[in-house]
Amino acid sequence: MRTLEKDLMNACDLKIVNGKVCLEGGILEGGVAISSGKIVSVAKDINLPSSDRTIDAHGSLILPGLIDPHVHMRDLELSYKEDYYSGTCSAAAGGFTTVLDMPNTRPATNSPKRLLEKIPRAKDQIVVNVGFYADFPETSQEFEIFSDLGVIGFKLNSIHPTSKIDVENDEVLRWALQQSAHVRLKVAVHAELKKTVDTLISDFSKSGRNAAKDFLHAHPPEAELSSINRILRLAQGVDPDLYFCHISLPESVEVLKQNQRNGTKITIEVTPHHLTADEELVDRFGMFALVAPPLRSRESAAALWRHYVDGNVDVVGSDHAPHSVAEKQKANVWDVPAGFPGLETTIHILFDRLARGQLTLNRILESCASRPATIFGLANKGSIGEGFDADVVIIDPKEDFRVDPSTFHTKAKYSPFEGLVLKGKVKATIVGGNVVAEDGEIVAKRGTGRVVSPVRTCYS
Repeated sequence: MRTLEKDLMNACDLKIVNGKVCLEGGILEGGVAISSGKIVSVAKDINLPSSDRTIDAHGSLILPGLIDPHVHMRDLELSYKEDYYSGTCSAAAGGFTTVLDMPNTRPATNSPKRLLEKIPRAKDQIVVNVGFYADFPETSQEFEIFSDLGVIGFKLNSIHPTSKIDVENDEVLRWALQQSAHVRLKVAVHAELKKTVDTLISDFSKSGRNAAKDFLHAHPPEAELSSINRILRLAQGVDPDLYFCHISLPESVEVLKQNQRNGTKITIEVTPHHLTADEELVDRFGMFALVAPPLRSRESAAALWRHYVDGNVDVVGSDHAPHSVAEKQKANVWDVPAGFPGLETTIHILFDRLARGQLTLNRILESCASRPATIFGLANKGSIGEGFDADVVIIDPKEDFRVDPSTFHTKAKYSPFEGLVLKGKVKATIVGGNVVAEDGEIVAKRGTGRVVSPVRTCYS
């Protein structure tokens, strides 16, 4: 009788067995046990407690839930492109258990009032965890309020600003960087110099250059490098925490690494498309392959990949940027919004490189889980261990994944990677101990995810 009572007391809600658990120190053949949304045991199968439900991983990898620090969930007036439910379903299907949402919505998240409108709307719909960026507000008091509300950081979109302040004015932008530093929140930077891009678009438009390839020339490498240098100049003596989004050039990495070594607070993000694709995709997919910053040359992508493999960049973000098919089919490139969905392809692209021997599993875990958790102050996430949140993904590294946009959970049913057959397939995604996705199907109810914040604040 005592033995039975003890077994019942130690029973867990869910356990995953017969897998390869990816830990910081290596791989453990066994599984994990989960209770009340937390990992309570990581052990050989024989040493795991009994459970209400058991998932057999069939030898697949058991990874910490992936974290995407750069996602556009849209919703609100842009719900026709994506909403919190479709976007987080897309995340779950792609193995992401936490995503950080950008503020360039309609209306933009450029005041605390706008954020407070988004939070309850998201909480009712999300199936994975979501954190929010904000635009720069107008007053010092609003910076403080945003901090108290638990935003992840502030976004500076240099070419399409949605902030209420004039970020083209050096004095104003320096003030915003100071305010961000004061409240100890990151500034996520889209680094392209607006004046350069706007001038080229105007010139091309006047001369009748409006094809997809013209977009590439309107977003030249010098626009990215000049914008980076401007931000670094304005940051001197201010000490903001800078997060450079979707860096597309190896030269940019080198500039940022040098400043990082000199003591500037810098995080470098790259995307799977800038790492593994090049401008030739625009010849094949036209407007559907347009993204800002644009795809670069094959040589540039190869050099950027080497920086990633060597650990010179910190994190991978999908820059999931869904638009409607009708918007991407417009004939004039200057009427076409840049961006494409990435949540359901990112980890498969990286695992395919792993299968080819071009990337290590540790580098994937570091750049897609542990480093984002540390960088953004997401407590108890990014690793597998007792006491960590039960955010887990099961991936079969040997199974093929065909990129078929018609099966995507995002509303954006297109991809410049369409038709590729990649190694590695997400088998299940668990968020807070709840099975959210299995074999590509969403099995959790709306509202399963949580709105998350840096460690000082967290919404339940």
